[in-house]
Amino acid sequence: MKILYVTSEANPFAASGGLGDVMGALPAAVSAMGHECEVILPLYNTMKPEHREKLELVLDMSFNHSWRHTGASVYKTVHNNVTYYFVENHYYFDRGRLYGEFDDAERFAFFSRSVVEFMLHSGNIPDILHANDWQTAPAIIYLKTEYAHIELLSKVKTVYTIHNIEYQGKFGSHILGDVFGIDSRYRGILDFDGCINLMKGAIISSDFITTVSPNYARELEHDFFAFGLSNIIKDSRHKMCGVINGIDYGYFSPEKGGDIYASYNNRTYKSGKAKNKAALQAEVGLPVEADTPLVVMITRFASQKGIDLVLHIMDELLCENVQVIVLGTGEKEYEDAFRAMELRHPNF
Repeated sequence: MKILYVTSEANPFAASGGLGDVMGALPAAVSAMGHECEVILPLYNTMKPEHREKLELVLDMSFNHSWRHTGASVYKTVHNNVTYYFVENHYYFDRGRLYGEFDDAERFAFFSRSVVEFMLHSGNIPDILHANDWQTAPAIIYLKTEYAHIELLSKVKTVYTIHNIEYQGKFGSHILGDVFGIDSRYRGILDFDGCINLMKGAIISSDFITTVSPNYARELEHDFFAFGLSNIIKDSRHKMCGVINGIDYGYFSPEKGGDIYASYNNRTYKSGKAKNKAALQAEVGLPVEADTPLVVMITRFASQKGIDLVLHIMDELLCENVQVIVLGTGEKEYEDAFRAMELRHPNF
């Protein structure tokens, strides 16, 4: 089969969390099973130069989106036997970060429509379109509504993966036409609890749904875990399953090196980890001290990640003989709290 994965991030090109890891590893794993896999995502200006210089222009396209006539350029590269496509639009994606902009609804509505238009302009029609989380939910919704009459797209099956149901893509109903370019006759697909809910729309519209584990699939049928969508999930359980997220052992391998300073294996891990610790301390400006414990946390700054618990004990922790490195972005209040922590503690 030919599968087109639609995502807002993918390693190693752009990533902020687990979604990026999955979209950097899953397509290659499925490709190894004999399927033709492609991935499409926005071309952010945060992409590293070594990846950007390998991009090849595929096409320039223009199209109508709501009341606007707009356009995009599409580039491609091949990574791990998977073709990655990148939608370039400087206005929407030259922001210095992936998410958290005031117009995220418009940005990802544009991207999702660009995906469908790319399929039409290029004639590159997959058997399956696989969208992920709320940012790419409109791609499925567009296929099943505004583009449903186009015969070329009529046989495309859709899969929607819920990585994190807390973030559903909720927006005011008044922007259905102006921002999303979706006719009011389709309002019932997206209406939920007095607003537009993109995740709800994709759940209803998709041919199949997956989550990141079988247990998560079961949890989402309960109100406590589903953030209001439990009944929608229950109504869709006949087309839903959980698939456990895996890990790319080719990339996350200390023996092969990857992005670490010094490689090591089960025989050399003591010296190898010591070298990596010293190099990391030096890179971030901490004293290079072999006997000082170094605590590292890499996460998205969101309440569900337990950031409040970390901040609650951080001042007390940093009074001990310990060094702490926190890497991540997210909610502004948490970013500001960690910056203030850095000013109070030189070993942070």
